[in-house]
Amino acid sequence: MTVIKPVFRATILDQIHAQYQTSLAHPDRWNSVQDRWDPALIEGYGGLIRVYDLGFNFAQLLVRESVHRHLSSIRYSDPAGAQYRAQFCEFYQGSGMTPHRDSAYLWAATVYLNKTWDRLRGGWLCADDFMHVPCYNSMVVNTDHSVHFVSEVYSSEPRITLQLWAIQ
Repeated sequence: MTVIKPVFRATILDQIHAQYQTSLAHPDRWNSVQDRWDPALIEGYGGLIRVYDLGFNFAQLLVRESVHRHLSSIRYSDPAGAQYRAQFCEFYQGSGMTPHRDSAYLWAATVYLNKTWDRLRGGWLCADDFMHVPCYNSMVVNTDHSVHFVSEVYSSEPRITLQLWAIQ
């Protein structure tokens, strides 16, 4: 797992926040992960997790401006033909994720969008030798399919992330 901070330039962050605000105006396009994910990923957690899928073109822009811009620092490159997915993710109070590998993907990345986040609110991304407290405009990239989990969120404010994946 590699942490990169800052990830996005201000102009791209403005586009991300504008897209997030637009997504909130379309509650019918948000989905509960309880309907989409393997139930084992959220077993033991009672809080809501919502996701909003972003379009292909916006996903390409986000990957180019984040992961690809920093690939040399993490010594990784995507194979030819890789495709990308992006979504906003909101973890509400009582939510979290059990240990898992993102093995269906070439890599997975989490970008934190809450402008402030106190460590006591939970929502940490954790692995055996790694722990990352959400920090605005930071990104955790998992290129080696490390087992990781998200600690329980204790905040009444949702933990907001941008999730990015590379798919072969």
